[in-house]
Amino acid sequence: MAAGKDLVLRQSSDGDIAYELIPGSEGRAFKTDVQANSLGFRSPEPSQADDVRRIVVLGDSISFGSELPANTAFPDRLRRSLRRRDHRFDVQNLSLSGYDTLQEVAVFKRHGVPLDSQLVIVGFCLNDAGVVSANLEYLERMRTYSEQSWLLASRLGQLILVLLDRLQGRRFEAAANEPEAFRTRYGAQIDVIGSDEHELRALLEDAAEQLPSAWYRDEDRVGRLRNAFTELAQLRDTHGFRVLIVVFPWLETDPEGRYPHQVAHAIIAHEAMRLHLPVLDLLGVFQRRGLVDLRNDPDDPTHPSPEGHELASEAIEGWLARADWLRSR
Repeated sequence: MAAGKDLVLRQSSDGDIAYELIPGSEGRAFKTDVQANSLGFRSPEPSQADDVRRIVVLGDSISFGSELPANTAFPDRLRRSLRRRDHRFDVQNLSLSGYDTLQEVAVFKRHGVPLDSQLVIVGFCLNDAGVVSANLEYLERMRTYSEQSWLLASRLGQLILVLLDRLQGRRFEAAANEPEAFRTRYGAQIDVIGSDEHELRALLEDAAEQLPSAWYRDEDRVGRLRNAFTELAQLRDTHGFRVLIVVFPWLETDPEGRYPHQVAHAIIAHEAMRLHLPVLDLLGVFQRRGLVDLRNDPDDPTHPSPEGHELASEAIEGWLARADWLRSR
């Protein structure tokens, strides 16, 4: 295609990562202009200073900044704000659209650990409990489409490919989220929830039946989240960095104006805190401004607007101040 994800994405040699940005690539993808640094991330080149104060951000399309201009997502805003305090701060954004927490931890193991970061921020979206990305399958389809040169030669052909990709992507996500398919695909990465974990099991039963909360009613999905958090905590203990889980709310309310996904937030916090992973929940901050008003697209409850990213950056910086992390070192 003349422009698209195939210009900036490639299959990863690490099966747990699945796909990644091509180092040094640039193009139009995820409804934004993407430029990757030499490591394959949407960030400036990492600072090589001996006294660098490094923060690594892991996340999905929210943290990556899908549908937003460059330098608009919260990692970019946080980088600029912190550097005004201390030029030694370096914020590296290792996020990519479609990643889930398991992929994010795999990326960190491969690329984040060598950066010797002092803090790892995980931008957590409620849909991380499900399979919401068909990017690897997209790349495989592109290889097939590339054999159809007539499709690539015209705008009409490219439009056909875009529409076909959307349809096949939705079909893939529906099939991948069937309970048996999910269990088969991730069985080795699903941790057991004990029969005596009564508090957590009560939360599973209380989660709303609408998506994305419905995924938090499923033991396998929460067990997979547990697996990812456990591996992150083990890396923390080995390498000595701090962790902050930043939970982004779903940007919707029910007909009575209430937020329907509180229990999902409680499950995420439960799984993080059992491993002593601090949690910054943005629900209250976003509610004060208006959840629906913070949508980047009126029909999309997932992605916050630039204002939402500014609120997230300010909240994270406030947490850093309360944690006494901003003091000059």
